[in-house]
Amino acid sequence: MFIRCAQFVILAACSVFAANVVTIGPNKEFRLNGKPFFPIMQWMQNDFLVRSQVQYGINLFAVPGNGVAARNWCDTAAKYGVYACCDWDPGDVNAIVNHNGFFGWFFGDEPDLQSNAIRPDSIRRQYDRIKCEDSNHPAFLTITASFYSQQSRPAWMNGADSFYYSYPKYADAVGFDRYPVYGWCRPDWIYQVGDAQAELVDKYAAGRKSTYQWIECVKTSGQWCELSARGTDDGPYDYEIENQAWLAIIHGANAIGYFTHSWECPGYSQFCASAAQGTMLTKVNGRITALTDVLCSADATDSVRTSITGVGGGNGRVDVKSKVKGDSLYVIAANVLNMTGAADSQRVTFTLTGLTSPVSVLFENRTITPTNGAFTDGFGKRSS
Repeated sequence: MFIRCAQFVILAACSVFAANVVTIGPNKEFRLNGKPFFPIMQWMQNDFLVRSQVQYGINLFAVPGNGVAARNWCDTAAKYGVYACCDWDPGDVNAIVNHNGFFGWFFGDEPDLQSNAIRPDSIRRQYDRIKCEDSNHPAFLTITASFYSQQSRPAWMNGADSFYYSYPKYADAVGFDRYPVYGWCRPDWIYQVGDAQAELVDKYAAGRKSTYQWIECVKTSGQWCELSARGTDDGPYDYEIENQAWLAIIHGANAIGYFTHSWECPGYSQFCASAAQGTMLTKVNGRITALTDVLCSADATDSVRTSITGVGGGNGRVDVKSKVKGDSLYVIAANVLNMTGAADSQRVTFTLTGLTSPVSVLFENRTITPTNGAFTDGFGKRSS
């Protein structure tokens, strides 16, 4: 199977019974009551916003944005057929551990931030208690992207990255945020979303923990920069957000989430997205959900080789992941935007030894006939 989405081708003695049991499977995938589950998260929304945001394909709401009680937060999620995570608080365990809307716990956000400076040992003590009091739900830990080789370490770490090897040990899933457009006003840094994800998975989590990434989804840039050439709505374009979501998945994310907060919308808003961004969310989240079993399956051992022609004399970049589900091989590939020139269009040839069957392009109702184990398809910013 061939996937192309828009610009893509795409301690037990203390445990108690839980209405939902969430485990981590052999592929580091989440499993909800034994079935594969790919979390598509929303960060820190008021409880009364859940109803309107379910329409975008969000299936997991992280900690509430208005201080609502944990029980009420889970009630709201269950009411709309989705799930909720809560800030870790041992006082909330009895109230929500058996709730059918409860999914997991979040540690305090970004412990590595300079203003927080929380050492891994402190996280370890919390993690040990979580696993003792509730062994049926995962603990999520979001750090900054300061582990990434192209970003500076927090000053309190004195330039060392040793803590970033330890943080993942004391969580069931570790994630981060890297907002190239919203946070840095650098659309040419979109490739870093994939590269940073790969570093977290391969280097710091060492392939042993589930990982996730928060994706920028705001129609404005942040408070610290401005992309005047983009006008008032100077945040990431809808197709740039989609590009980042698939890059994170290709490089190993077992879940994604969206950051939709803005302080310039014109004031503060927890959900500052344009109509185009909302349409994109619905599309990409729908496709991720439809592919849950595939995305949660094992990576393929067969190597898919790529060669590129097009903008810049073939100097573009396409990132690829292959998955095996049943008798099918799925190739997910993303054209890395803003690296190849204004058009960001390319022709890419995929070669796989022994490929003879027609290739189905999912969600596009078309097939490609391979020749000598190879097939070629086009990439652009948007699908035709």
